[in-house]
Amino acid sequence: MARRRQGEETRTRIIEAAADLFHRDGIHAVSVDDVLAASGTGKSQMYHYFRSKDDLVLAVAERLRDGARGSPLAQPISSWEGVEAWLRVHITAMAGCDFARGCPVGTLAYARPEDHEALRGLVAATYDIQRGPLIAFFESRLAKIDNPTWNADALATLCLATIQGSMILARNDGGPTAMEQSIDGLMRLLKHALGDD
Repeated sequence: MARRRQGEETRTRIIEAAADLFHRDGIHAVSVDDVLAASGTGKSQMYHYFRSKDDLVLAVAERLRDGARGSPLAQPISSWEGVEAWLRVHITAMAGCDFARGCPVGTLAYARPEDHEALRGLVAATYDIQRGPLIAFFESRLAKIDNPTWNADALATLCLATIQGSMILARNDGGPTAMEQSIDGLMRLLKHALGDD
């Protein structure tokens, strides 16, 4: 039992080190040796749990998907303040690393080979978890509008795309201005689209 627990701790340590390095430097810039050095593990341990770096990338993506389920982005939204809080939590996350990193999920998406369906599916599942509360809120607002020109899925995707783009700009600028401006503009657009301006 103790050996099994120790093995799980080693596996977790490797995944956490890889997740941090992938987030900071990107998948392609990080070698297996980089992960081993950061996790304090050896190659025999690495290859006991992961057949390849690709398997490790998938494990990181699974960790991000599973973590998304308990994150603030997955919490129910019942008001416009909740929508804005969903958007602004990304500023808080980026401020935590001095705007030197982007979205960890987006980092995996950018580096995904075109034919890597397993990684594409995990990234999509993570984004779906994050969009879920937005979709539910927008559906509740759209139900009060006759013949709406928007649908809830499109509005949630607009939020996600706006945040992803603004995070790239904020990382390049080294500060939150682009995110603040994008969120302010998006909130006005959303409220107008749903007749709440």
